[in-house]
Amino acid sequence: MITMNTSPLGDQLCGSKRVGHFDGMATVVMKFLQLVAPDAAYFGKKDAQQLAIIKKMVQDFHIQTTIVGVNTVRDDDGLALSSRNVHLNERERIDAPILYKALMSGVNETAHTSNAQLITKKAIDQLEGSLASIEYVELVTFPNLETVHSLEEGNRYLLAAAVQYERARLIDNIIFTMS
Repeated sequence: MITMNTSPLGDQLCGSKRVGHFDGMATVVMKFLQLVAPDAAYFGKKDAQQLAIIKKMVQDFHIQTTIVGVNTVRDDDGLALSSRNVHLNERERIDAPILYKALMSGVNETAHTSNAQLITKKAIDQLEGSLASIEYVELVTFPNLETVHSLEEGNRYLLAAAVQYERARLIDNIIFTMS
């Protein structure tokens, strides 16, 4: 069986802990796109890494399907809707919106600095008081997912995080343009 290779995009962020996950995902999506040949396919921005991988795959293989990123749907408190949320206990569900608040805090820090380390530190500092353990908080270019040290005006970036509660691993991100 032929399997897609998503390196280097699939090797970082979530891919660093879930080795092979994005290769399998891309293989399934490629087969779907080849069999169905839709005019457009819609993928949520909640998993921005997956979206970036699929867009690159479609471009690299000249697939005639438009890939559309769909905005993340959130609960009133900011928590991204996910089937994983049912695995949060009552205390964790109350705590979980801190993930999005921490990311927003990091993005808001770009008004004061272009230093990627200070921006991610702002988000990490807020998450450290939560019930979850931090898997990662990273700031990369979007859609290339390249490590960045200093943000430049007009460029697109992804501030992404993954946290682990007792029975639920949550991911979230914010895609933004530096102004």
